[in-house]
Amino acid sequence: MPVYTKKTAHMINKLFITAIVLCLLPASVTFGQQLKKEQLKGTNASNLGSTYAVFYSTGMPESAIWPLGMELSVNGSTIRHTSLDAIGSNINVNDKVPFRFIIAPADGGSGATSTWAAAMGLNTSANSNLTPDGVGATTGCADYTTTEFPSGWRLPTQREMMLMWLFREGINTIYPAGALSDQYWSATEMDAGDAWSLDFTETAPESTASRKTSTYKYRCVRDY
Repeated sequence: MPVYTKKTAHMINKLFITAIVLCLLPASVTFGQQLKKEQLKGTNASNLGSTYAVFYSTGMPESAIWPLGMELSVNGSTIRHTSLDAIGSNINVNDKVPFRFIIAPADGGSGATSTWAAAMGLNTSANSNLTPDGVGATTGCADYTTTEFPSGWRLPTQREMMLMWLFREGINTIYPAGALSDQYWSATEMDAGDAWSLDFTETAPESTASRKTSTYKYRCVRDY
């Protein structure tokens, strides 16, 4: 079972690593993080399973990790939140990362671009509001499916996207036909009209506040 660590997944300038670590978690807890190539049977019991990229938060302190089995989505959409706070009575799901999560093998919408609300699986009104709950729509990650996991996918948080950027070469090695490229939406909102996106073609992970009506790619993840 191949295991991609930060050292083997990519070569990156130490200055960039330091900047990323400061934005995410204390440097002392990042070295155990792993991206594993695993054959997962999933929720479809009749299927033998296919290969997936699974991120593990190994080595992080317990206070930085959501409990195993916790779902960070509601009705197929990631719980609405901002980068620094919760929205209403919601939890701030960007405050921590799951112990493990599955990264989808391909972009949603067959690589097509979409607005933030469409990628989230929310009604278009979510592109211009900041409410605890959004009206669901059968689009984006709420509609994403694989043979093993026909449901349960959601848009990754800003923090999860940063981790995916760090391990992008390992992800692209596992998914040669579904490599991460271009600008991608995260589920994390800045305000009523903007959400955070990340460009996987850049040499450093720069999270950008973008108008929710802009159209970018999206890559779904699944709590596991």
